[in-house]
Amino acid sequence: MDATQGSHVTLLRALLTEKDEDLNQLNKEMKKLQLINKQLLEEQCLVMSTNKRLHDKTNKVLENKVKGGTSDSHPTAPVLLQQRTEDLIRYLKDLQEANDSAVNELMKADEETSQLRGEMAKLRSTYAEELQDAKKQNDHLQDKV
Repeated sequence: MDATQGSHVTLLRALLTEKDEDLNQLNKEMKKLQLINKQLLEEQCLVMSTNKRLHDKTNKVLENKVKGGTSDSHPTAPVLLQQRTEDLIRYLKDLQEANDSAVNELMKADEETSQLRGEMAKLRSTYAEELQDAKKQNDHLQDKV
């Protein structure tokens, strides 16, 4: 019976070690996702501020064009302004697409983080149950010895 008890204890310890490693791995993955999440948020803020700044500049250019406040004496000024405005609008659309892409990536990272948190909670619960069972079995085996 002593060899069987010893093998049970060894197996239980190995199982606990394996569960600890699983939890550590999930913690590392969650920290990586949190870092990615933070980076994506920072990128999104940068894109949004750039987007707003360019939007404001575009509006000013358009207001000046409507008011005729830009150098109308220069014959190519309206054409250049129109080209610049179109370039800015294209750039604004590109930024909006990049912003949307960053938001989508952020949402995916949030979902993955939530899933990992759920998995970690399950593993912790399972780990706690198995640890409790192992302790009971260990106590039972200690009582027999």
